[in-house]
Amino acid sequence: MKFKDLSQQSVECRSFGHMWRPYTAQYFEEKLEGVRSKWRGYKVTLVCKGCGCNKHFKLSHTGDYGHPYYRYPTNYKLDHRITPDERKALKLAAIEPWISK
Repeated sequence: MKFKDLSQQSVECRSFGHMWRPYTAQYFEEKLEGVRSKWRGYKVTLVCKGCGCNKHFKLSHTGDYGHPYYRYPTNYKLDHRITPDERKALKLAAIEPWISK
């Protein structure tokens, strides 16, 4: 997908960050090999209110944060890395609908 094909919501999220909202948090315990105690915590899913992206991560019972992974909606990922100049253009495109005329 090309930069010009992104939805307005995707442009905004890529420019200014996602608007995460809690979706699920499920308690779980996991026995780790070679360790006497279990890993206890939560599997957490957040959903972006803007573009619908999902963020999944583990949060331990003590509040330690695990590495997140993401599931992106259709038409979110590009077929190339965004260059610095494209990033600037993306930010300008994100505010275009709100510019006072």
